[in-house]
Amino acid sequence: MDPASSNDGGALPANIEEEVLEILEGDDDARRNAIAALLAKHPDWALQIRNWLVASGAIDGDSHGGKGDLGDNQQLPYRLGSYLLIEVIGRGGFGTVYRAEQQEPIRRAVAIKVLNPGMDSRDILQRFTAEREALNRMDHAGIARLLDAGTTTKLRPFFVMELVNGPTLVQFCRREMVPLRERIELFLLVCDAMQHAHQKSVLHRDLSSNNVLVTESSGVRQPKIIDFGIAKSLADPLMQGGAMTFQGTFMGTPEFMSPEQAAGRVADIDTRADVYSLGVQLYELLADQLPIPGVVLRAQGLAGMAKVINTHVPPRASDVAPKPRRAVLRGDLDSILNKSIAKEREHRYAGVGELAADLRRYLANQPVDVATPTTWYRLRK
Repeated sequence: MDPASSNDGGALPANIEEEVLEILEGDDDARRNAIAALLAKHPDWALQIRNWLVASGAIDGDSHGGKGDLGDNQQLPYRLGSYLLIEVIGRGGFGTVYRAEQQEPIRRAVAIKVLNPGMDSRDILQRFTAEREALNRMDHAGIARLLDAGTTTKLRPFFVMELVNGPTLVQFCRREMVPLRERIELFLLVCDAMQHAHQKSVLHRDLSSNNVLVTESSGVRQPKIIDFGIAKSLADPLMQGGAMTFQGTFMGTPEFMSPEQAAGRVADIDTRADVYSLGVQLYELLADQLPIPGVVLRAQGLAGMAKVINTHVPPRASDVAPKPRRAVLRGDLDSILNKSIAKEREHRYAGVGELAADLRRYLANQPVDVATPTTWYRLRK
């Protein structure tokens, strides 16, 4: 049968569905062009691809790349069991996150992530469940907690999380003009949370600065890691197939992505990929800019990003940071940053704990392991 004669309904072929999933899991800024290229590549399936994307909420009915309204046309506020959905606070290719209020047995503000309509293939359901299971494994003050889970009346899964109200760590430090030492101390809390995740055999794989928010209670500041949407198990599948990555898929935020992850070398992704992302975060916190600026990275297009990530040599943070910080960054902090974001994973810290230990040694005015141990260096310490 000619596929074009029956492409207005039914399931997408497995190879096309895989391509669609790669686009939805990839970079938001590149999504419009990627969808247009996919439609041009598969003209016989263009209508069904559009229908599939519209039903998922990834695009609206009048656009090839925009983000549409709720796919099931529910109006907010909307009652979901004991929760009242108030407003959309985040939307991705697979799920939508709502600010909500739990009505019973206690009243509290929460965040609820609901699988988008149309996202009911086996692979997507497993991926969504994998994120829930990753959150369920962890219990740490620095990670947004999983509170509940269930299904909607239309049998779409959802899970309820701690609502984290606050700016990103980078935004907070810039807005409050946080001193460098305190920035490092706050970053160490992020390291402690990520080390907990690794101890629970969970990799984050998208540790961008947007996924670390800061809460403040009674004068105590606590960074919290959110969005384990592309988390991966280190030991065993969180759900069979649910945490796996397509070979070659470009998943995560490019500016914070390790070379091995950008290249799609799935077998090479381990704790050192998260160390790299944390190193980029620390560089941004201390230098007020990224080691690979977004304009440099994204100018190459999706196909060229992996090459840029693998070959671009970042300047030393002490050369590009605001002038009052440059002298402080020169030396140990430059060395710590360079080791964290080394292109080859073998040259990075083996784990988050090692990175945190060197930062704590720096704060205690002790020799750091990454530095060249000259006699003068140790005497100066």
